[in-house]
Amino acid sequence: MSWRWFALAALCIARVAIADEATARVAFERAEELRKAGNWAEACPLYEASYRDDPQLGALLHLAACHEQIGKLATAWSEFTDAAELARDAHDPREQAAKQAADSLAARLAHVHIVPPLVPIAGLSVKRDDVDVTPLLGTDLAVDAGEHAIVASAPGRIAWTHSITIVDQPSTITVSIPALEKAPEPKVVAAPPTTITEVRYVAAPLQPAEPDYAVGVGMEAGAKLRNGDPAVIAYRADIGFRIGRRARLGLYVEAGSIDTKGSCGYDMNASLGSSFDFGPHARFTSCNYVMPGVQLDIHILPHSRIDPYVALAPGVRFGFADWTEYVGTTQGASQSELFPAIVVEVRGGVDYAPIASYSAWRVGAFVDAAITAYGKEQCDDCMDAPVDHNGASFLSLLFGARSALAF
Repeated sequence: MSWRWFALAALCIARVAIADEATARVAFERAEELRKAGNWAEACPLYEASYRDDPQLGALLHLAACHEQIGKLATAWSEFTDAAELARDAHDPREQAAKQAADSLAARLAHVHIVPPLVPIAGLSVKRDDVDVTPLLGTDLAVDAGEHAIVASAPGRIAWTHSITIVDQPSTITVSIPALEKAPEPKVVAAPPTTITEVRYVAAPLQPAEPDYAVGVGMEAGAKLRNGDPAVIAYRADIGFRIGRRARLGLYVEAGSIDTKGSCGYDMNASLGSSFDFGPHARFTSCNYVMPGVQLDIHILPHSRIDPYVALAPGVRFGFADWTEYVGTTQGASQSELFPAIVVEVRGGVDYAPIASYSAWRVGAFVDAAITAYGKEQCDDCMDAPVDHNGASFLSLLFGARSALAF
C-alpha cells in the first residue's frame, strides 16, 4: 500500500505545480496586454504574481522593467541585479542585458543614510517601511521615490518614528537616530484575590542614564551701541546638558575687550589725544570685561545636519577700565575701576554637522543681541563725573562663530 500513497502524493504535487504554472501564465499574458496598452501601474502586480507562482527569469526581467517605468528605481535596480545573478548561475545569455540595466539605474538612485545613536543601545532594531535594516546602519541604502517611515525600537525604550520624503533624483538623505527615551515603569499589578491575598510587583530593569552633554567655544565681534559705538571682540566657552528633546541648559563664561577710542562707551569725558583738549578729561588705556552666566538653548531640528536654534543667556558682566585724568594738557592720576552690569543675551544661530556620520561635532554662526538691563557706566570719583549715578540700559550687537562637541 505504501507505494500507492507515494504515487498519489507525487501526483498531487505535480498537479499543484501545473496549476501554479497555469496561473503564472495567465497573469503574465494579462500583464503583457496591460503593458502594450501603456498601463504600467496595473501590469506590475501581475508580473509580480506571475514570478511568485512560477519564478522564471523572463518574468523577473519584465517585473524589473515595469518598476523602472513607474518610477520605483531602487526596486527595479534590485530586481535587475537579482536577474543578472540568476542568469549567471544558469549560464543564460540574458545576464549581460540584466547587468547593463542595473548599472544604468545605479547612477540615478536616491539613498538614505541612517546613523545609529551616539551611545549604543542594547537590542536596538531599526526598520524602514517594515523591513529590518539594523545590520545596514551607517551605509547608503537605495530607496524608491516617495514617503518612507523609519522606526527605531529597543526593549525598555519608547519607539522613535521618523518620516522622510525621497525625490526622484540622485541624492542622499541622512537620518540620525537619537538616544531612545526610557519607557515608563509598569504600574504595580495585584493578583486576583484568593484565600491568601498576594500582590505581585512587576518592575522594569533599571538602565543607566545616557550621557548627553556638550561643550563649545566661540568668538564674536560687534559694537557697544552707546557713546560712540566702540568695537567689541569677545571669546566664550560653555558647557550644557540636555533637559529635553530640544532643550539644553548650561553655564558659560565670556571674556572680551572694548576699543579704548573715546571713552569705551562709558559716560565719561574722553580725550582723543589732541593738544587742543582743554578742561578735565580722561585718556583710556584698556577696557576689558569678564561675564559668567546661564544659557538655555532651544534647538529646532536637533537630529538634522542643519539645526537652527535660539538661546537666552542672562549673565553678570564685570568691566575693568584703566585711564589717566588730565586737566588741559596737565597729567593727573591714573585710575582703575570696576563697572558691574546685569546683561541678558538673546542669540539666534544655526549649527551644522560637517561629517554626516559623526553628528556629535557641530560648527555654526550666530548673532547676539546683548541687552544691558542695568549697568554702571560712570566712574565714582572722576573729576568730571556727573552727579546722577543711576544704572544705564543699552544694546550691544555682535556676530560670531562657534564649534561644539557632544558626548
